[in-house]
Amino acid sequence: MFHRNLNWNAWPLELPLLHFPGQPGQQEQQPPERRYQRLPPPYIARVAPQAEPPDYVDFGERKFEKRCYLITGCFILATVAQWLLLACCLPDYDKYPLIGMVLLMMGIVVLLIFSIFVRFQCKYWLSISLACFFVEIICVSTALLLPERLWSTVGYAALATLGMMLLCHLLGACLPLAILPGEITVLIFLCIFMLGSTLFLVLYFVTSDIVYNIVYFACMGFVLIPVAVYNAEVLHGRRYPVATKEDFYLAITVLVVFDMFYMCFYYYITIAKIM
Repeated sequence: MFHRNLNWNAWPLELPLLHFPGQPGQQEQQPPERRYQRLPPPYIARVAPQAEPPDYVDFGERKFEKRCYLITGCFILATVAQWLLLACCLPDYDKYPLIGMVLLMMGIVVLLIFSIFVRFQCKYWLSISLACFFVEIICVSTALLLPERLWSTVGYAALATLGMMLLCHLLGACLPLAILPGEITVLIFLCIFMLGSTLFLVLYFVTSDIVYNIVYFACMGFVLIPVAVYNAEVLHGRRYPVATKEDFYLAITVLVVFDMFYMCFYYYITIAKIM
């Protein structure tokens, strides 16, 4: 039969394409072998190993810190001078605490405007105007709220407040961040202080017992310590980089803490004189 005499070697099963049968097929060319060569690493500048990661503070931020401390010092000096002047010249009047409370509410409104509307901080002339207005309101309201305005008590309280502020800022600038208070710690302290102060003030107004007032100022002084340390961390750029146009705002926050410390020391010095 035909299929028995057929030579299958002459007719392979897989015929090469593009060629007629019977022609010698071309061998399939293998692709050239690819040799991979490792590229040299990019240029890396050799820097001496550092023991600690670089800090945020550079030369420009050092100037920012000095400017903040200079503005804060001017505000504190002007405030203490006006407290001494009002203590010597202001006569006794029963309505002064009410006027001081109204001025304090106005100062809180100015501080909220300064904090919420960030654009005001970018305009330097507006920032200076709001800061000076706030300093005057806080100065006069504090002088009217505190009882027995004596220049000796004002001087002792101001010196004690300066010492406490210096200690807190040294702690915030020198101690490691692992043991310093952060945002969550400060927020927890403020929430506890708000609840406790509301309770003690209500009990003081209801019972007229001086013990509740003493406890209230003690809680205020205890809460102000981590707040002052945190302000020092922010001012020195240890928490996050600070914008260069926020110098007046940071000076105001430091002045608020100074004013609250002053109220605590003034009250305890007055209580010590009475007892």
